[in-house]
Amino acid sequence: MSKFRYFSVLVVVGCVSFGLALAANLPAGTGDESQKAADIRWFLDRSKQAAVAIKAPKSQEGRNCEIAIMQARSGDLEGAKRTASGIENVRLKLIAFCRAAIMLASVDQTASAKKAIVFAKEVTAGIEEASADRSFAEAEMVPAHVAAGEFAAAMRTTAAMHDLFDRAHAYCCIAYGQAKAGNTAASKEAIGLAKQAATGIRGKEENVQFLCSVAKVEAELGDMEAAEEAFGLAKDAASMPADSPDTMGLQVLAKASTLCYIAQAQAHAGDFSGALRTAAEIEIDSEKARAYCWIAEAQAKGGDLAAFRDSIELAKRALVGTKRGLQPKAWVYCWIAEAQAKAGDITGSKDSIGLAKRSATGTAAAEEIAEAQAWAGDIAGAKQTAAAVTVEARKVLAYAVIAQAQARAGQVEEVKAWVDALREPEEVVAVCLGAVEGSLPEEGSKATTDTGM
Repeated sequence: MSKFRYFSVLVVVGCVSFGLALAANLPAGTGDESQKAADIRWFLDRSKQAAVAIKAPKSQEGRNCEIAIMQARSGDLEGAKRTASGIENVRLKLIAFCRAAIMLASVDQTASAKKAIVFAKEVTAGIEEASADRSFAEAEMVPAHVAAGEFAAAMRTTAAMHDLFDRAHAYCCIAYGQAKAGNTAASKEAIGLAKQAATGIRGKEENVQFLCSVAKVEAELGDMEAAEEAFGLAKDAASMPADSPDTMGLQVLAKASTLCYIAQAQAHAGDFSGALRTAAEIEIDSEKARAYCWIAEAQAKGGDLAAFRDSIELAKRALVGTKRGLQPKAWVYCWIAEAQAKAGDITGSKDSIGLAKRSATGTAAAEEIAEAQAWAGDIAGAKQTAAAVTVEARKVLAYAVIAQAQARAGQVEEVKAWVDALREPEEVVAVCLGAVEGSLPEEGSKATTDTGM
């Protein structure tokens, strides 16, 4: 799966779940906000210091990319540029600026988003034409342009793409952005161009993803009939027989995974009845439960908590007695627990964590359990569970989530003490950046000004 396929989903679905407060633009004299800005700077400074001590070059560049994104999100675009200048991997530089631009634009910091795009263009200018890195750059730039409202630039970039799948998805991304902006005619024109490009798509998975993207755009345009038709075509494509005999049952697993993706897309498009029907068709229990969990999350975001509880119950029922699945049962219980915690059902979340623990084998699901515990407010339990994770890369992921949840709960000084006690630089960076994430306002918050500085 290309980088563009992953990130275009975030933009097309419209679910970039990050908030922003521009530390440089916080109003003077507001004690709480001034302290928050100081805390964010403290965590960013400590993360930069720790990153220098990371010995593996690739890991160090990856962490510096994450630091640059957080610097940009906190208002320090010039600092982000300085951090990114030390990154040799051109793709990581592009990711830093393009994704920062999308996050900035998601909270109406358009001027800052456009400045981040300018930095990304400077990186792109040094990339050879028709190279793999240039294709990667084009795929990253399109959603950034769309997020900032630069539709003409997005169209020019898309027209130059050679990969038909990426071009079709890019046009869908543009169409969705235009639909959100109320430009129906332009959105329909972009969808037409997307369909032209899609005639060259041959793979089943790629075709399903494209049809789901089209359906999301149609739903945003208010044409639910067209959206349901596109989702129906996606399900038909997912059910197409394989060219060779499925002796190992792999096609059943692949179909279940694809239907799960379709159900998620339907839920994000607001077609909950269709999403529930799709989930019911999934033959692999772990994927069925995961689909219901995604549906529940979308219902909670829409404020329908009764429907959320019903979908969570369906997810749990799907896991009862199951032994076959694409995902370990304990992982799915953890995802259910996280969804419950974020919807405010802490008691239900703790119950699901208990089911996850009973389903887990050894420390196999320790990271997921730790993250679920953190969102349910059990910070001490989360840290204890995370300490048992044997793979360092997975441990730092759990640490980042714990720090985010702890900072979100206002326990910033406790996180600072944790940072001081850590010795591994990768862990320090993870905890610091998690704390920055948790210190920034949640989705929907708006900073008061945007100078783009």
